[in-house]
Amino acid sequence: IHAKSQPMRLKTGGRFVLQFMAKGSATHAHVVVAGALGTSADVKLQPHDEWTHYCEEVDVKPGGCQISIRMEAGGEQDQVLWMDAMEFGPVGH
Repeated sequence: IHAKSQPMRLKTGGRFVLQFMAKGSATHAHVVVAGALGTSADVKLQPHDEWTHYCEEVDVKPGGCQISIRMEAGGEQDQVLWMDAMEFGPVGH
């Protein structure tokens, strides 16, 4: 299962931060930032019963960018993933 953000057009590049809260039983889940000129970050999620804060910094280039939440095949059936409070923007803003 893949859920994707609306495509974003970054007017400037630089150091950006992706942060969010997640919980659930998913064992093969991750969040990917895919940007211009091969810019990327891949945040692997760990199963947690409690809300867990994730924060990843990435250097991005100006241009197109999209964030996707991915649950890959594998692990137990009926896995659950909850996500909330996702933010993506320049570091320090």
